[in-house]
Amino acid sequence: MLSGEGLELRLERVDEKSAGTGSAVCSFSLEFTGPADRPLEQGSYMFRHESMGEFTLFIVPVAQESGLRWYQVVFSRLTQQGRQGPVP
Repeated sequence: MLSGEGLELRLERVDEKSAGTGSAVCSFSLEFTGPADRPLEQGSYMFRHESMGEFTLFIVPVAQESGLRWYQVVFSRLTQQGRQGPVP
């Protein structure tokens, strides 16, 4: 995936968060790595993917190791148990 001014980030991990049976919220996170010498601040960035197109993600820097900087994106959504009434 690409972000910013041509900075390439690599998707390293997808982590599904288990909230337990009957939970009203389902969530997962994506973890990316990028070069440590071109760090990105926490914020919203335009991403571009060859088959998914362009979209904005809010990323958070979470670690730095072995010349790489790690970033995380978290997604949360209501499950059927968390919805009250019809969803448009």
